[in-house]
Amino acid sequence: MTSFGVSWPEELQCNSFPEEMCISEDSRAEMLNAEGVLAKLTAGGYSVRGKSLSLRTARILLTFMDADRSRDLDVVEVFKLEHYVAFVRREYVELYERRNPPSVTQTQMKKALAAHSFNLEEDTFRVLWNEYQSNGGIDYDEFVAALTKLQILRDRFEAHLLSVPCECQVASFSFKQFMKSALI
Repeated sequence: MTSFGVSWPEELQCNSFPEEMCISEDSRAEMLNAEGVLAKLTAGGYSVRGKSLSLRTARILLTFMDADRSRDLDVVEVFKLEHYVAFVRREYVELYERRNPPSVTQTQMKKALAAHSFNLEEDTFRVLWNEYQSNGGIDYDEFVAALTKLQILRDRFEAHLLSVPCECQVASFSFKQFMKSALI
């Protein structure tokens, strides 16, 4: 400020404030790991009929929202995560929660995937279904996990798209990149 010919106001001098109120320049903003994400979502009421998300799903959600690849979520990433989970939860509750116990049927899952622009071949759908279903349906936790994993895969694929003179989507991956994408 002095370079602009302005002095710092006396009432804003650092010594006017208690030291515990100071935030140092190198202090790290509150970061959440997978356990912290799960606790935040559980405390925020992101559950269905009292069943919250699992730690496994919290890890998938963290991977999805971790833009800086720090393996922790900062405040902005947590904010985006909460909005994403609220959207998926609302979809689940409004469309699929009526069954007892609440779950998504095969037909409903195919419609949900199509609504999210995941157009899977039948063999691929069967693999997905067998991975996430139990007792003839997919519960809330597994629904969130499946949609989030598919979104991660789509994002990673789109990050490697090539510009080709056709209406197709072709991506270039190294084997390492492919393995990183496949092992979510």
